Amino acid sequence: MSTTNHTTRRTLIAAALGLAATHGPLANLGRARAGAQEAGSHCLVIEHVKVLSMAPGVVPQEDMTVLIQGERITTIEPTTHQSSPAGCTVIDGRGKWLMPGLFDMHVHFMSEPIPELAFTPEEILTPYLANGVLQILDMAATPDTNAIRDAVATGEIVAPFVASAALIDGFPPIRPGTRVVANPEAARAAVAEIAAAGFDFVKVYSRLTPEVFAAILAAAEDEDIRVIGHIPGNRKVPPAELVQPGFALIAHAEELSWLAPDKSDAEIAQFTTLLREHTTAITSTLFLDEQILAQTRNPEIVAATEGLAYLHPVELMLWFEENPYSGKRTPERIARLEALTAFNARLVKALVEAGVPVLAGADAAFVPGVAPGYALHQELAALVAAGLTPWQALAAATSVPAEWLGVSDDQGTVEAGKRANLILLDADPLADIGNTRAINAVIFNGELFDRQVLDARLAALDALYAPYRPFFSPQGARALAQQGRP
Repeated sequence: MSTTNHTTRRTLIAAALGLAATHGPLANLGRARAGAQEAGSHCLVIEHVKVLSMAPGVVPQEDMTVLIQGERITTIEPTTHQSSPAGCTVIDGRGKWLMPGLFDMHVHFMSEPIPELAFTPEEILTPYLANGVLQILDMAATPDTNAIRDAVATGEIVAPFVASAALIDGFPPIRPGTRVVANPEAARAAVAEIAAAGFDFVKVYSRLTPEVFAAILAAAEDEDIRVIGHIPGNRKVPPAELVQPGFALIAHAEELSWLAPDKSDAEIAQFTTLLREHTTAITSTLFLDEQILAQTRNPEIVAATEGLAYLHPVELMLWFEENPYSGKRTPERIARLEALTAFNARLVKALVEAGVPVLAGADAAFVPGVAPGYALHQELAALVAAGLTPWQALAAATSVPAEWLGVSDDQGTVEAGKRANLILLDADPLADIGNTRAINAVIFNGELFDRQVLDARLAALDALYAPYRPFFSPQGARALAQQGRP
């Protein structure tokens, strides 16, 4: 996002928050499991369901019964062989598909850290839960992220599991409020601070110098914390000098694509070899660049974003008032973005075929038009459009990220003994990847959230935000600015 109007933006936010306060505080959506079973006490049986395990080499299984007790899948057997224990909730799974919960490996709780803004975890995370996205990676995490992560892990709140990456950039930073390091000594201190604070990853950003990046990698190895993020060097250093042992995950396919001047097959082969040699994974974010291209052509499409009603009102204002792409509609830029988007698709397909771990990620909330929860389904569609099979696309959002995160013994596939983080679909996602949207129910930690409950949670969020939208719309922001409110 642009930093030029950061002070103005903060002023508008403060003024709007003051006006909106007359409509009552942003209420907590509630931590009670309304409409869901109590944790630890439930037993759930899904009969006659088709199981899409997503375990390597396991074909879809017809007419199965899945027994869930507490947080775990207990058994998966042919329905004819399985009897339901007394007292269990029984679901008729005829015509339905059971698959693992989805992972979104690139999200932002908010596009910018705004100290004046208080929001509850439920407000930010409900759209993920409603869309079957049950594990996320916050790519610009704060200590609040870690608190939410820990509260989810202990069952204090019902929301997707969270992993956290703390951001480090060079000077001047791209994002306001980012931790900035200018030399190797400061880099080592920053990594030690991040590790001590309990973050899961160090995220490097674009304006770090190669020298500082090397110090971050060395310090991270000492601290036993992995380094992920953008390719440093501000798009001026060849990737072969920066993609090296210890760089665990590149946050976007476009990070390589911008460094491919010819957009050639030879460059794709070079990148594929580079990532394989250093066991570096990559997050796809194909839909992100498609959306940037689309709104560069026509900024008005952001208003039609799926899931817009469930976006925090301040985020909504930032999307419309501070859209960095709306003023860059030139033929030259559109042509560059078209070439980049096409190359991204070719690159991701080649990486998957070469066995490089490709993780599905949307960059949700950071870029206008990329809505939390909803954008992950659009990312899956983009992966299939790029030439992946539906199975490969689903693997990029289930088993592959589970393996990369180190949680494959717990999540990512439908197998006995694993955590019951599941999606029950009304249609076959292997026949049409768009069927991942046909969610009949979400099962999180063994708790059933049926369609009625999910819709009620979304409706509550919509109602919660409705009084604020007049103040956080583009028109409202401009009106506040014209009034000169402090």
